[in-house]
Amino acid sequence: DYSYFTYYQHWFFFFFINNTLVINSSSSSSSSSSSSSSSSSLNTVGLNQYNSTFFDPISRNNYIYNFHHPDYKKPDVAFRQSIAAIPSPACYDAPVILKGTSNITEDSLFWFIKKEPSMGWQKYTDKILSLSLSPGTYTTSLVSYKYCLVDSASQQFVLEDYPTIQVTEDTVYTCDSKQVYLPITRTYKYQWYNSHAEPVAPTVSQEGLYTLVVTNSCGTAKDSLYLGNSILNVTNLVTVNNDGKNDCLYAQSNNANEIIALSVYNSWGSRIFYDADYKNNWCPENELSDGVYFYETTYNNNCSKKGWVQIVH
Repeated sequence: DYSYFTYYQHWFFFFFINNTLVINSSSSSSSSSSSSSSSSSLNTVGLNQYNSTFFDPISRNNYIYNFHHPDYKKPDVAFRQSIAAIPSPACYDAPVILKGTSNITEDSLFWFIKKEPSMGWQKYTDKILSLSLSPGTYTTSLVSYKYCLVDSASQQFVLEDYPTIQVTEDTVYTCDSKQVYLPITRTYKYQWYNSHAEPVAPTVSQEGLYTLVVTNSCGTAKDSLYLGNSILNVTNLVTVNNDGKNDCLYAQSNNANEIIALSVYNSWGSRIFYDADYKNNWCPENELSDGVYFYETTYNNNCSKKGWVQIVH
């Protein structure tokens, strides 16, 4: 864009280089002498806040024209632009209203909006916008012009989706009423409730049903789990006769996924058997004599159980 003006015996040359308004001026008593005048002074006004695609040729020329038109009078007060507060966070299901206000009626304005982390801006020219947007974080800027004056305002806001939550396990176990940590979420505001609908901390020990409720600007969602108490039963008799009854030492829990570590000791305290994941597989034959042996188990939440077992041939 190139414009040429003669004003108060000054020659003004205006052109844009990479979105920068360059003003080249020199003083002269006549147009013939201006060509032989001393070297010109160079002034630049940066206009690089937004991509060049947002400044069409008409806007640029109007900006220059208004700045140097003889009828132009600078306002008596500073030009100020602001954006009406946008609720954040807010649910995405309602249109976002973008509205700008200024202390002086602007000549023109542009809205720019982008969804983070995208680098692409969308441009609008309506003074008030009603936009339907998807969930995410947005940045919006309003740029307004009054003659040569320009001001801008920016605001960032978050649109949330409807909350969803799913507890990974329907049932968890503790033992001996030891505390366990219920799962939490950093995505939403959350609260755990017991079976009496009373809020509780995420560290619990009492057996029962617990419900996790999450909340955001769109609403609530919930999911539940049951906290059980592991009970381990170990038989105390092994009959070595291969009749299919009490042939092995049986350790059973009400938790189907229980991992049991079991050790067996003789009367001298020497360990004669160990399995870190016991599956009822200690079935002694004739290598052990009749008598009393001792076992020790660990399971679940570092609980333990000790007892004795008698072998009878």
